[in-house]
Amino acid sequence: MTTHIDADTHPGLHRYSQELRKYPELTEEQYAAIIDDLKQPEGNDVYQAAREKLICSHLGMVLAMAVNTIHRYYGLSMEDFVGIGNQALVERFGNFNPDRGDRFASYMKKVIVRSEYASVKSHITWDRDEDVDPDSIGIVHVDDTSHLGQRMERALMTLSKDELRIIRMLFYSANAPDYTAVARTLHRTERGLRKTLDDIYAKLRPLLSDLRNGGDRMYITPKACEDEH
Repeated sequence: MTTHIDADTHPGLHRYSQELRKYPELTEEQYAAIIDDLKQPEGNDVYQAAREKLICSHLGMVLAMAVNTIHRYYGLSMEDFVGIGNQALVERFGNFNPDRGDRFASYMKKVIVRSEYASVKSHITWDRDEDVDPDSIGIVHVDDTSHLGQRMERALMTLSKDELRIIRMLFYSANAPDYTAVARTLHRTERGLRKTLDDIYAKLRPLLSDLRNGGDRMYITPKACEDEH
């Protein structure tokens, strides 16, 4: 499996892709022989050799997946993808059962996709030990960040999984909100994404409006959307 990597943009992956030429795809005969060898006990030298050959011959598959599908995984670089994918290839090898009828490549692609999405979720999930920046969703003034954080968390838990994912992808990362990237990742139009954000803000306002009274004053507006129109 030959995958083109730009040497200027990704020099490390480019060198890695050259090294992978030592591990070409298996022929049908080679694959069948390896599957047969995997029937040996795991501690057997024949089994270990077959395991190594099967893993190495699919490293190119992981690299190709990184190049062709990285746009689906907001927050991950191609280098991240390859590292996570290769780790899944090794760690989940023991779960592969050729007697179930799946080819190794088909099984591992599913495993790798799940691993990559799990990493994206981890990347965008709010670390609750850190303060969220309320201004990023239009909250202007905060007198008690700890109290506000708790209120915000409870309010956000009323959102659907899809709505909460949008908020996390836009505002719970170190980078400025990237509406184009998030829309592309979610297979949405930017206009549709902004409409969903308007609906989210409408849900949050009544849940947090009581904080206007007393010491905590805050005002929620669809700031990000208004600023760009």
